[in-house]
Amino acid sequence: MAFYATGDQQVRLRFSRYTEEVIKNDMSLFGETKENTFINKIIKNYYLDAKASIHMRLEEYQNTLLENLPPNIPENHSRAFVKAMTAAKKQELLHLISSYEGPDKNCKSKPYRLKNDIYCELTNEDSNFQENIYYQDSLARYIKILIEEYAREPYIRREQIYFKENFDIIAEALATNKQLLITISSGISFHTIPYKILPDPLATTNYLAGYSYGLHEEKNTKYTVSYKIAAIRKIRIEKSRSGKLCAEEISVLLKDIAEKGVQFLISDYVEIQVRLTEEGKKCFNRWLHLRPTPFCMVKEKESYLFTFRCGIYQAKSYFFKFGAQAEILSPLDLRCEFAEEYKKASARYLTESTL
Repeated sequence: MAFYATGDQQVRLRFSRYTEEVIKNDMSLFGETKENTFINKIIKNYYLDAKASIHMRLEEYQNTLLENLPPNIPENHSRAFVKAMTAAKKQELLHLISSYEGPDKNCKSKPYRLKNDIYCELTNEDSNFQENIYYQDSLARYIKILIEEYAREPYIRREQIYFKENFDIIAEALATNKQLLITISSGISFHTIPYKILPDPLATTNYLAGYSYGLHEEKNTKYTVSYKIAAIRKIRIEKSRSGKLCAEEISVLLKDIAEKGVQFLISDYVEIQVRLTEEGKKCFNRWLHLRPTPFCMVKEKESYLFTFRCGIYQAKSYFFKFGAQAEILSPLDLRCEFAEEYKKASARYLTESTL
């Protein structure tokens, strides 16, 4: 049976402090302003795959065991083996969800209204959803555990859950060799020939790699590109446009990914010289995210001169946080841009300090 349908689609949930922080963080990163909408989307996109859905996981586990049993085992032995293994798996899952049970006493419960389709799916007697037996028929308890489990997934997996619709559309386009029409956060749209969804080198974010060209451009003007999945505003399959890539195009794309990193495919590479202080060099060794690879390093009297070949955007993203510990020497345009931004920041602090 599904959960008992009371007709009241509102549930009160009290999450742990850790989960509350994850929810706030993910809402900010994913561009969602309404917590109720966020919670509903996580439920819809995650419940079929979550370990919190114990009945589903046990059915999958049993089926996997039966499919992989050797054919010469007597039936009574195979039944006993599957029963024992499933019972052990059940205890493992029950132990896992019990670890999410206790809410933080300092956190308050809040009401959330389930959307019609989600409420019907979880309470419809004709559905295959049978998780109520593990949650004393408490729909609120099940949802709390589901969201707590979501919060403990790595960020890159949470991104896949929240943007499931986008991932599904991309998977369909790849399976049918079709192009995509992608609109990014700036509102600009591009025809895109998808290649693959790939993580950045530290596996923190999902990117769609492929080729793109403008709406009023010919296909032969296409260039290698990557889109952060979380930054895609709209996406749809263009069924009339072929998305098949030849071996040579894939080879060029893979070469660009190897040289630039998937997150910087669209950047033109330039030679950048940066002088780092002793403390700056320590920071460079510690801060791995977005770090460019130097092809030359010269020890000076009290500093280090690094030379890179990387994109301007990567250099700005990585080195701006160094402050006085890094000095951009070239190109001149980038040096001037850093100087201007630091000047503006300094002026803001000086102005506010005189108030």
